[in-house]
Formats: sequence, structure tokens, C-alpha cells
Amino acid sequence: GVGGRNGNKVTIREGAEFWFRGYHVFADEVDGDLQPNIFTLRGNVLVVGKDSTINGRKVTVNFDNSTFLANDAETQMSPAMVKGQVKSDLYIKGQESYGSEQNIWTHDGSITSCNLTEPHFHIDSENSEIRPGRRAILRNAKFNLFGHTIANVPYLSIPLDDRTYQYLPQVGRSDDEGTFIKTRYPIPLPGGNGFDSRVDYMSKLGTGLGGDYRYFNKNMNGVARLYTITGADDTFTMNNDHRQTFKWGTLTLNNDFQQNNYLTAPGSQILNTRAQLAFP
Repeated sequence: GVGGRNGNKVTIREGAEFWFRGYHVFADEVDGDLQPNIFTLRGNVLVVGKDSTINGRKVTVNFDNSTFLANDAETQMSPAMVKGQVKSDLYIKGQESYGSEQNIWTHDGSITSCNLTEPHFHIDSENSEIRPGRRAILRNAKFNLFGHTIANVPYLSIPLDDRTYQYLPQVGRSDDEGTFIKTRYPIPLPGGNGFDSRVDYMSKLGTGLGGDYRYFNKNMNGVARLYTITGADDTFTMNNDHRQTFKWGTLTLNNDFQQNNYLTAPGSQILNTRAQLAFP
């Protein structure tokens, strides 16, 4: 590049590449201040760290505290940085992004684990906060699959810790389902109850919709699950586990209904029910 240093000021034009504080940096233009090590990078910006990468039109980096402000940028976070159950890189795009390795905020952005230039799926949101190893919070979120919005939710919270379940979309392929994307997102309800809504797409079977409703109070608790697939072969499953305490004892109910379940009951209907009473 063309430029130089004047005291603490650094200016580079016509392309720059340098290493600084463990980061490999590329940009068309650089304006930097070595006190306190704040650099503004413009044009084809790429900042490569150990576990994350930022690229965009304009990025300002404070190398002393590892914070950044980016415009029209994408942040790539490796599983080592995100941790938890995430097994692939996360790609976070936004009109404006800022933060550090502890928190990343994005306005008018999207998140996906698909590494294609035009990802098969992504979750768009007006505002999001990514807390690596803890949680991703998206507000006014839209699930986009193959260029079509399939669901809208006002608030989406995705755990990024070591819990055994995950709310990140699952993408894959199987003999029964074909290419699939499966999404699950939680909706908090009053009284501590909760509802996990499911929206799936399977190329061989069609669209799957359903949810799990968990409820409890001082006298009863349980979970009710519903799931249906509309497509070449309609599938419907329903099951419920319920436990209720009375003055005279405890009642436990287990119900399971399967209609044309492509895994366990193709072309048939199955109903299983069990009731158990326990007396003091």
C-alpha cells in the first residue's frame, strides 16, 4: 500500500495487509492511531482472529480491548468460540454490528450455520445479541428457508451452552426424509409454563408443524406434544404425559396416538393409553 506513519497516526491507501495484536488484517484503506490502537478499515475489510473473522465494507477495531464496530459486515464464529452444542461455524450478518468476543450486537441482520454464499436457511431479526457459550437472543425474528419466510416470532432465545437440546436449526439428509431443515423455538408463557414450537421442512415428506406444551402448578404437571406433516403422506402424532395430585392420591396418565407415522406406523393408526392410581 501507499502511506506511512506520522507520530502515532498511520495511513495506508491502495491496499493494506498487516499483523497486529494477533489479528491478520486486510483492507483497501487504513487510518490508525497507535494511541490507543484504534484502526478504521475501509473497503474489502477482513480481520482474522484465532476463533472469529470479520469482513465488511467498513470496520473500526480497538485492538487494546478487542472490540469492533462494523457496517455491512459478516462475523464468522468458530465452534471453539461459540462452544456448547454448536458443531459448525456461525455466520452473523448485519447492517451494523458491534461488540467483542463476549457479546456481539447486530441491527437488521441474520444468523445461520450454512456456509453458502446464498445460505439455504437463515434467521433474520431486527436486533440480535450473541453471547458466545451462553445464548443468542433475536427480536422480531423471521425463519427463512430457500428464500421464503416460513415463520415469524417476536422473540427467540437460542441456548449456546452445554445443554443436550438445541434451538439452532438442524440441517441434513436421511433416507426417509430427504434433505431437511428442522427448527424449534421456545415461547415463554405466564406462570412458568412453556411452549416449544416446531417448523420443519423435508423434501421427501413435506412441511412439519407442531409443538410441545409444558405445564405445571402445585397440583399437576405434564407435557403435551402435537406434530403433523402435510405432504405426500399425511402424518399426525399426539402424546401426553400427565400427573395430578388429589387429596385421595395421585393419578398418572400416559396417552400416545400415531396416525400414518412414517417411522413407526405407516398406513395405520395406533392408540396406546395407560392410567395409574397411587393411594397414600
